[in-house]
Amino acid sequence: MEKIRRLFLVCIIIILGYIVLRLFFVSNNSKYTFMVSHRGAAGLAPENTLASINAAINQGAKYIEFDVQRSADGVLLLMHDLRLSRTTPSEGFVNEMTWAKLQSTDAGSHFSPQFVSETIPSLKQVLEATSNYEGILVIELKNPNLYPGIEEQVLREIQIYSVSQKIIVVSFDYISLRRILEYSPKTPIGLLSIYPYDLPHLQDRQIVAVHWLSVLLDPTLVYRLHAADYQVWAWTVNSPQLFDVIKNLQVQAIVTDRPDLWNHAASGR
Repeated sequence: MEKIRRLFLVCIIIILGYIVLRLFFVSNNSKYTFMVSHRGAAGLAPENTLASINAAINQGAKYIEFDVQRSADGVLLLMHDLRLSRTTPSEGFVNEMTWAKLQSTDAGSHFSPQFVSETIPSLKQVLEATSNYEGILVIELKNPNLYPGIEEQVLREIQIYSVSQKIIVVSFDYISLRRILEYSPKTPIGLLSIYPYDLPHLQDRQIVAVHWLSVLLDPTLVYRLHAADYQVWAWTVNSPQLFDVIKNLQVQAIVTDRPDLWNHAASGR
């Protein structure tokens, strides 16, 4: 009985400590948090397609994120997974297939039959389609270790379309981000991390995007990242009930597949 009583007291102390930390490190000054629409708008249309990007634009998203990889013959394209099977009827790996094969692949019917004609877009097609878009495009480099020189290639395409001023490059790969800065020191970058145990120094006011659970469970995380002069984005939040909770942790941005839910929640405030 005494052991149970002690265990109960320990649990109470832990819970109270957590509440105190939350009260100390959390602010209600969350009005400056903005929304980043994820993989285009992956909850509204097939992810990483022109339809998805158009859906994000139609929802008024000021930041649109998508993933970039490269075909076997050197074409930059939008795709999250290395393997094609989750989002297309095809098998195989992106880096082993030619652009001719990839661009003819159905990238929409897995989401809904109405998107059966949607195909994998190239980065060039996306930059052309968003030439009049006034927001920010967030390019995530996926598996950059498989694509030597992809950083410089991405920057070249950005320059061709004169959109350098509206691009942020993000990745889980710190070495790849360092290469971006070597080629283009003024390009904003962001490091993705489930939980940043040992955060490398990037540049003043660069971005760290962390999993929303890490932000929620560690009351000090956002405070410590801000103290190190980083912006903090939380990914990927698709619950209206969580939007305000995460916003109140003082993150600069929330990444979501559902910009429509974000807008609906905002209109109800």
